[in-house]
Amino acid sequence: MSIDSISRVDSEIGKLQRVMVHRPGIELERLTGENKESFLFDDLLWVQKAQEEHDKFVAELRNNKIEVVYFKDLLSDLLQEKFLKVRLVDEVLKKEELDQNLFDKLFQLMTGLDSTDLANIFLGGITKRELFKYETVSTRSLLLKILSDDDFIIPPVPNIYFQRDPCIIIQDMLIPSRMRYRVRQRESLLVRHLINHHKMFDQYRKLDINASYIPPDSITIEGGDVIILSENTIAIGISQRTSATAIQLMGQILSRNSSIKRILAINIPKSRAMMHLDTVFAMIDNDTFAIFSDIIHNSETWLLEFDHSGELTHIREFDNIHKGVEDLLNRKVFFLPALDKIDPVTESREQWTDGPNILTMSPGNIFSYDRNIQTNANLERSGITVCRVSGCELGRGRGGPRCMVMPLSRDCN
Repeated sequence: MSIDSISRVDSEIGKLQRVMVHRPGIELERLTGENKESFLFDDLLWVQKAQEEHDKFVAELRNNKIEVVYFKDLLSDLLQEKFLKVRLVDEVLKKEELDQNLFDKLFQLMTGLDSTDLANIFLGGITKRELFKYETVSTRSLLLKILSDDDFIIPPVPNIYFQRDPCIIIQDMLIPSRMRYRVRQRESLLVRHLINHHKMFDQYRKLDINASYIPPDSITIEGGDVIILSENTIAIGISQRTSATAIQLMGQILSRNSSIKRILAINIPKSRAMMHLDTVFAMIDNDTFAIFSDIIHNSETWLLEFDHSGELTHIREFDNIHKGVEDLLNRKVFFLPALDKIDPVTESREQWTDGPNILTMSPGNIFSYDRNIQTNANLERSGITVCRVSGCELGRGRGGPRCMVMPLSRDCN
């Protein structure tokens, strides 16, 4: 697929044409037993094994005639432009708690690096010890004096291999996310520059949730909570990381700029296990969905309708998510619980290991972690074709195949 071909994503199930991924790298090698929770990780990944699993996943994508582009390669391309390099260094440093002396020293250092080395710092951060390896640094900085040698001056972004979250793509529109946690906010900053300035994204329209006003930091929305249901309807999770106000704001923006006029807002538990809607819900075919069964009757579900001017005209509550989806799609749909409810313990275990977080490559054909044995067997009994992906290490980061992939183009379904 060439850059000049039409690029858009109108569904969750149209044949995947092009995707963006990030191969796990130096940023994950920064995790320790002491800092992992602050970076939103429950465990330490064996990085080399995670890379092997990711490489095999990419190979399977390509075997299915899906073009794969790497986030880091595109970022390195961007950083070869001097003006963009300077601008991005300035914006990254302004997000950190630096005194002016240290800011100036880092700015001088980073703008002098080649694009590959600079990309490594944007992703992997830099410690005090590493800074002194580049050059002798003036100690006229209280922060620098109190830091230990292996403390971060610029922290890493180890969640970056979950490419789904920093940006939302609907139809021909790209919308950078507003990330809930500070440790992930650099991801959306980097993606914003990438989509605004790299030729790969020239055909897309760029929208911004900040267009009308700058919302408070608490108004957040992440890509893992957004699911396209039809040409005029999307579902968004009110989750640990996406706020109700952000969903209404998203509806205003989309209804002014696209055919999207309805949002199914699904209030899911605010827990680590269910951080995004796509950890419990996925579209597999036109009338088939995978779901963590507890969500069917234990989540509040509302329809928000907007007019062409962006005005919210109607809010209606449904008895449950199943009735809401059927009503909006105007057809009978089938919800496949991750497991039969005979074994709720196993269902809960496999939800924790991202059983419902599947990536649909075409109608009825999905990628799923191989470790979720019962989930995959249940889906196959229902006629779904499952391509199993090794996730023993990748899954330790709390994200499945859907989390790791940002679809850039799908066939119209």
